[in-house]
Amino acid sequence: MKEQIAAVERRNHIYEVFIPKVYRILSVYDDLSSAKEKNDMLKEIVEYIDYEKNTHGHGHEREFFVTVYPKFLS
Repeated sequence: MKEQIAAVERRNHIYEVFIPKVYRILSVYDDLSSAKEKNDMLKEIVEYIDYEKNTHGHGHEREFFVTVYPKFLS
């Protein structure tokens, strides 16, 4: 029962806090003037990003996988 309550509270947090924060950041992101400002904003919502590239060489520059870990998962 405690696990179910925790899951509901976590889901509520995502809807009440995290999603509005993401919306706010995305709404001003393009208007920011520097890479530092953009990075600082993204750091508010992204814990870390992993990428995997298995194919190397010319012609395979766009063949990679990205996994984004949002802060609400940590």
